[in-house]
Amino acid sequence: MIPHTTTIRNAQGGIVNLTVHIAIIPPDAPVQHALSIQLQPNGSSRVVFSGVAGRIYRIQASDALADPAAWITRATVVAADDGSFSFLDAQPLPAARFYRAVFP
Repeated sequence: MIPHTTTIRNAQGGIVNLTVHIAIIPPDAPVQHALSIQLQPNGSSRVVFSGVAGRIYRIQASDALADPAAWITRATVVAADDGSFSFLDAQPLPAARFYRAVFP
């Protein structure tokens, strides 16, 4: 990550210095993919993914692959230092449920 400090002045003359961290993710960086889906004793399911460390992913679920509009965002997560991230779906499972992680 590249730190960058900038100064911002508002219309009333107030000044604030901010530091932002910029990360450049190369286009050939590994993509996210599901590693496992684990049924929990209480009937929920845990989906474990692998992606890029520090990247923010949206976990989406759909009960029907045929309908692209059926995908809904269920959570937003940050991948750990090893690139792993997971989602615990506490909703009752229908006959089929599909998961994906999307970025950005």
